[in-house]
Amino acid sequence: MTNPTAEINAFIEQSRKLAEPLNRLTAISMTSFEKLARHGYGVAGDALEYSLAALQTGAATREVPEYVKSQTTLAQHYVERQTQRAQELSKLAEDIRSGYTSWFNEASAEYKAKTTKVADAA
Repeated sequence: MTNPTAEINAFIEQSRKLAEPLNRLTAISMTSFEKLARHGYGVAGDALEYSLAALQTGAATREVPEYVKSQTTLAQHYVERQTQRAQELSKLAEDIRSGYTSWFNEASAEYKAKTTKVADAA
């Protein structure tokens, strides 16, 4: 006579084992999405700050040379900040790529080990 509870528990355990690599992939994907979203939010914030500072400078200055000088200074600061953001994005992309690469290598090794075990048993 079979034990339905043991069979159900074994099925659930096997399902968990099969879903584990996908759960890790999902975690990596969500973390990557969050990091990219935070970076994009920072870039948008920088653009908004630059726009508001440019408008404020335009309203506060009375002479054209002073206006041009202040706008040039603001633009230089903005470009420097965006250069830093681009470098951050490059590092972020490398981190994300390495996360996916390590996941793929681990999942491939697990798959190979399981298929080798099944092939040896047969």
